Amino acid sequence: MKWPAGVSGSNNKNLRLAGNLLGVAATIYLGWKIGTDNRWEELSDALTRLHRLSWIWLLPALLLLPVNILCEALKWKQLIRPIETLRLQQAVKAVLAGTAAGFVTPNRTGDIAGRLGFIRQQHRKAVLAAGLVNSLTQNAAIVLAGLPSLTILLLRQGPAAPDVGKYAGWAGVFLLVSMVGLYGLRKVALGAQTPWLAGIRTLNTPVFLGQTAWSALRFVVFMLQLYSLFRLGGVALSPEHALLSLPAAYLAITFTPSVAWSEVMVRSSAVVFFTGIWGYPAIVAGFAASALWLINVAFTAAAGSFFLLAQPGLRFFGRQNIVGS
Repeated sequence: MKWPAGVSGSNNKNLRLAGNLLGVAATIYLGWKIGTDNRWEELSDALTRLHRLSWIWLLPALLLLPVNILCEALKWKQLIRPIETLRLQQAVKAVLAGTAAGFVTPNRTGDIAGRLGFIRQQHRKAVLAAGLVNSLTQNAAIVLAGLPSLTILLLRQGPAAPDVGKYAGWAGVFLLVSMVGLYGLRKVALGAQTPWLAGIRTLNTPVFLGQTAWSALRFVVFMLQLYSLFRLGGVALSPEHALLSLPAAYLAITFTPSVAWSEVMVRSSAVVFFTGIWGYPAIVAGFAASALWLINVAFTAAAGSFFLLAQPGLRFFGRQNIVGS
């Protein structure tokens, strides 16, 4: 997922460095796990024996992509409604352009920049703060799903607990700090007249819960897509293992810095690790996670680049017309 927008230049450099280093580590780990997995023939057989009925498991991953984009567009449209009213078509384009802009920045911190091109110039400063709320609520949904999963894994795994315990701790701290910080920032925003904080002034409990609910729905879509890609690779995750491993994997992904080239490695490594706890083949786990990244991130970013490049001069605070207005 993505980290909150508004990361400073120096922090961006640190994130990029951390993302590259972790990307190298993830690549080594993934190569080691797949290289030492003795079940290559199982994946090869599953893929070579695919016939027309087997490919049906690819359909959910593809058909749920527009559902995912639509959920995020409706979430974004609802969030900024007090500042500016967007048509659904504009909101969809903004989400796609944001994905393209975020693709080339650490942990997709540039997502908000792509969306700003679809906001009128006089409202763009106000929408920046709304982008912070959007990012945090998406991460909050992942924490709410992943933290219980990690807690159960901690209780069950014994000696393996230190490997996943740090994520559970950081996730709990993140959720607490995010909620306290957002409401504290809202109090500051209510007493200030600066347009930069206008997006925070509209935040209240119903808005926070509504945004988190939309994010939770998107998270369910992600899980269904990933499950179907496991089935495409010939592996049927049990409901218990899927509910414990997949949210935990996405929680780890959320709190791991990454850049464009390393994100697929980080995602694949996390899924390989957490499903490997139950003995599922690393080859299929890596295949499923990589395929989901191609569908949800690479393909969406490629489509969004057309809308991103259509923004005149890509000057988000300059004097240009809003795209699609």
